[in-house]
Amino acid sequence: MNSKSEKRPVSEYYLSVRQPYAWAIIAGIKDVENRSWSTKIRGRIFIHAGKNKQGLNDGMDHLKKKGVRKLPKEQDLVFGAIIGSVEIVDCVKKHGSKWFEKGNIGFVLEKPQKMKVPVAMKANAKMQRVPSGDLKKIQSLNQ
Repeated sequence: MNSKSEKRPVSEYYLSVRQPYAWAIIAGIKDVENRSWSTKIRGRIFIHAGKNKQGLNDGMDHLKKKGVRKLPKEQDLVFGAIIGSVEIVDCVKKHGSKWFEKGNIGFVLEKPQKMKVPVAMKANAKMQRVPSGDLKKIQSLNQ
């Protein structure tokens, strides 16, 4: 990422996360997202719930093992859409959160906000800029 793009408002970026983990982030339950790569981006980004339902049951089991008592039903989860936003406050190789997985890089997350209206959008697995048309739609539906 060049220095010019790093100066862009971080609210123009999204991170795609599989369900039920995207739900757990926006619900304020999951405070670290693990990745194999680092980012210099700090501040508010959008969370995109991936459209793939593969691994959903394993994810629900994992949340239960981590102590999450009230899980959503599959029909209540949103897939393939921006569902909220969160602030990235740090990117670390060690963290005390139960969500941090050793050997990964943890994006430390704070201040989740659920979207009033989820916005369907195609996404990639890495941190990306929200396409301008989708950004305008997000802003207009969630003021």
